Amino acid sequence: MMQDSAVAPGFSPACAAPKGGATYVALYSGQLSYMPNHFWRKEVIQPALHCDVEAAAAEQQSILADDPHNANACFALGTLLHFQGATEPASQYFQKSIELDSGNAAPHRRPGRIYALRGEYEQAWKHARAAEALGARDLVEMLERYPEKKGDRH
Repeated sequence: MMQDSAVAPGFSPACAAPKGGATYVALYSGQLSYMPNHFWRKEVIQPALHCDVEAAAAEQQSILADDPHNANACFALGTLLHFQGATEPASQYFQKSIELDSGNAAPHRRPGRIYALRGEYEQAWKHARAAEALGARDLVEMLERYPEKKGDRH
């Protein structure tokens, strides 16, 4: 039985990652061929995500160019930058989103998680409590699972 037997429509080889690794049989254009076992992840999924994230980030930057006080675009761009591993610029956009819309819990949750991962628990708890006050308790619950990690819990 063969799985993953077709190449996704719209696959862009321009975004493809290098090939390599073990192989499996796949059906492509009606004929059998050998492809790396990580083909889908490396050559379809990751490049598509990368291209989609780049396009989405550009879209949010365009929105902010027209409306620099758009809290949702700041949050979205922060999320996309964080997804790309650009933590510092992401944190700046989260902070700007908080400043523009203090009634939204989501921009507190992301930096709270970033601070927790860095071991900066005082800052993580600050954002957790702010998010909790706005109705989002998940970050508080996450931090409470690790009582040995010190931070301002009140």
